Amino acid sequence: MKGDTMEAVRIDLGDNGGTVVLRSWDDARSFARAEVEAWKWLSNTAAFDPYGTEVEVQQRLRQLQTDIELNAQQSQPLTSAASIIASAFAVPGERLLHHTSDEAERLRAIAHLSNPGLAAFAYSMHRGRVNFRQGLSGEQFTALIQFAAPALIPPENLAARLRAERANTREHLRSEVAKLVEAERSRQVQWEELVAGTVTKGRTLTLKHLAKWKKREKLQRAVERQAIQDLSDVKATYTEHMKLKAPVEYWQDKSIRHAAAEEKSIERLKWYFPLAVIGFAAAFGATSLILLGNASVKVPTPVYFILSAGLGSLGALAFWIGRLLTRLYLSEHHLRKDAEERAVMTSTYLALTLEQAASDQERQIILSALFRSSADGIVKDDGPGDVNLAGLLARIGSPTR
Repeated sequence: MKGDTMEAVRIDLGDNGGTVVLRSWDDARSFARAEVEAWKWLSNTAAFDPYGTEVEVQQRLRQLQTDIELNAQQSQPLTSAASIIASAFAVPGERLLHHTSDEAERLRAIAHLSNPGLAAFAYSMHRGRVNFRQGLSGEQFTALIQFAAPALIPPENLAARLRAERANTREHLRSEVAKLVEAERSRQVQWEELVAGTVTKGRTLTLKHLAKWKKREKLQRAVERQAIQDLSDVKATYTEHMKLKAPVEYWQDKSIRHAAAEEKSIERLKWYFPLAVIGFAAAFGATSLILLGNASVKVPTPVYFILSAGLGSLGALAFWIGRLLTRLYLSEHHLRKDAEERAVMTSTYLALTLEQAASDQERQIILSALFRSSADGIVKDDGPGDVNLAGLLARIGSPTR
């Protein structure tokens, strides 16, 4: 007996079964199970065997199974299984017969030719349990002779045994073949079910993935179309931006220039009107002082007319200049506002183009408003009027329309 937990364990049972090889605890379990099955024919033989061989053998075999299972569950080394089996089958005197030994074959022959009870009685004799002083029946004596000297068994009995064993073997083979056929049929059915289930699952998964792929492809195409549309919109917006970039810059620069001119016009007005009022007041005051200083001198009437006309012409000229400066200021103010509005409208137009919020007709309207002509400078009637006396009198005397 040699080996360890990592290698195969060999048990030498001698002429009681030969060499048993254990490679795992499952081999030990199979060994014990085979012995229990092989000695089942000892059941119900107590009537022929008063020495209790049936009970003792079956108890020891069950104990063998229990000890092997317990050691296997405790993860004991495989050598412990070898010790258990050796103690049951290799110890002289109390050893059990291995079902493949010659003695076991002879006992099964007696059980077949006579009855299992006489075979159990012969087993008791083999184990030294029979008391010959108590006397033996003829059947028991025959069983002992057949066990001790199998050559004395009549040929016809051996032939009957061989026929019975052949029939049993054929029946066993037939049963095993039927089991194999049934097992193969069952495996075939299971295989077909497995294949059918696999095909069904494969078809389901394929359809499911195809649906997902189609959905993803549809979404991808939508994303691609949207991306192409966005690129087209960006290109159109960029083109429009480049087209309107120069006008926007022009209107912004123009707004800045008009704002500067507007500030200068306001400064001129701030200086002009106070100076004009002071100059006109100085002229009027000087004229009054001259006239009042010469009050004792008789001044001709035409002189008064000349002085009045001069003061009136001076006032009209000052008023016209003030009006002209005011119109210049208003012109710069309106032109600045117009340039700022056009720059804002252009930016808004670009935003509407980017968002595709304006149709072609609306774009034409917007572009027409953006590029309309704007009034610049002074209007035609802003020139100087007639500042002579005849012109003033003619205007006063003309009918109002």
